[in-house]
Amino acid sequence: MSEEKDVQQLLREGIEAARAGDKATARENFEKVVELDENNERGWYWLASVVETDEEKRVCLANVLVINPNNEKARAMMDKLETKKRQTAGDEEVMPGVSRRQLTLIGGGGAIAVILIVGIFLAITVSNNNRAAAEAAQATKLVQAQTSTVEALAVISANETATQMAVAPPTATERVIPTLAPTWTPTSTETPLPGLESLPFPPGTVPGSLAVWGGRDRLSNGALRPLIFPVGGGGVSTPITENLGRDVRFAGSDQRVIYSRYFTATFDFGIVAINVNGTQEQPILPSQPPIFKLEQPDRCMTANRVVFIAVPREGPSADTVNFDDTPPTKLYVTDLDTNNTILLTTDAAAYTNPAFSPDCTRVAVVRNDENSAQAGPDIVVIDVANGTLTPVTTDLSGFAESTPRWAADGTQIIFAAAPANAPNNNDIIVVNADGSGTPQLLVRSEFDDRNPVASPDGQYLAFSSKRGEFYNIYVTSLGDGTLWQLTSSGGDFFAGDWWQ
Repeated sequence: MSEEKDVQQLLREGIEAARAGDKATARENFEKVVELDENNERGWYWLASVVETDEEKRVCLANVLVINPNNEKARAMMDKLETKKRQTAGDEEVMPGVSRRQLTLIGGGGAIAVILIVGIFLAITVSNNNRAAAEAAQATKLVQAQTSTVEALAVISANETATQMAVAPPTATERVIPTLAPTWTPTSTETPLPGLESLPFPPGTVPGSLAVWGGRDRLSNGALRPLIFPVGGGGVSTPITENLGRDVRFAGSDQRVIYSRYFTATFDFGIVAINVNGTQEQPILPSQPPIFKLEQPDRCMTANRVVFIAVPREGPSADTVNFDDTPPTKLYVTDLDTNNTILLTTDAAAYTNPAFSPDCTRVAVVRNDENSAQAGPDIVVIDVANGTLTPVTTDLSGFAESTPRWAADGTQIIFAAAPANAPNNNDIIVVNADGSGTPQLLVRSEFDDRNPVASPDGQYLAFSSKRGEFYNIYVTSLGDGTLWQLTSSGGDFFAGDWWQ
């Protein structure tokens, strides 16, 4: 049996044992999974469900978020553990010998994070009696001794990834402009993507403004400052509010946005709408059906409706094992005029990153049936009227898709995807909304490119790319491949929506 089959078999047997309440067997299986494949997102997540202490859970979840920063379920569980920690103790150690600052460095990714995962794995896989500060200190020494080796391996991994993409990509430093909607005129030129040097601002001829969230992630939960950026001419950003959040979208005009706001009093997120000048904040609080943890809103541009993810107030289920967990996130649509809310998904899968089609009749969303043998994030399109689901991508765990957004004419979907063997190297891809045809690369580089947003006229694409210490927003012309840089500040910046 191949190593890959060994990992999948161990994972299945571990899940079965966990569901049966046999935590010891489940833990043994999941530890073997992450020993064989330290980048196995499901293995780390399920291991978190059977380890005994909050410190061990926190380490496992941190590794999940290193592998996939968009794993909202792991993020929610980490937030819950952090809340519990704040309420019960002031101790700054996350586990013996590992400080909160060190764990934050893990969440930041990079070569040091890779080795620290290995070190932490060594710390949690030894017997309970030997999990102590000595092993953690030894792991830290291992980080220092092997950093240069891991950096070299990271380069090799990135090069290997370039030859394994299922969508027949070019070399790792080239970009291709595919055939898109009629307004997106392709060219045959392949333009090398630049490296870490700063690029010019988009010219004044690039129209519109971006709803953005950005700054330093001081809370380590993805909550940043909501901002408005004029795209063309190097304009200065305008802060919307002092409150922090993410997933900022325009709400019917360029004068109002909707976003996932972080509430410091409850250590949790909720959805609010607010004017871009910071006035008239309105919480989105559907009363029926009973739901909580409302996040990731996207507002319809043709009607006063919003789609979002949330968790039903039904308590833990068989799918959540015996872990201090919540049920998978479901997909909801609320009519803001009547406050009537409908549930679009009723299966056991988790849904994330919903986006309305231009006519608001469909929703593109990432679906992951996490607890089944067919797990893995894929993009589906759901008909709002009848709930019909159309698969768009079907590679399961081969690639991790995220943040789908619609092309202006509603015929294509643009999204970010990273291969399983390089989870922190997303590329930006376009595919037909009905799943037909072959996905095509829009942006590919050795850097992590994510959160694509197309301009309403179909001429430009904004996206975030980590070409240095932080993510910054870049804008490219889909006609000739010209690339500009919109942000260059000391923090992460993500584009949420484009108004024109």
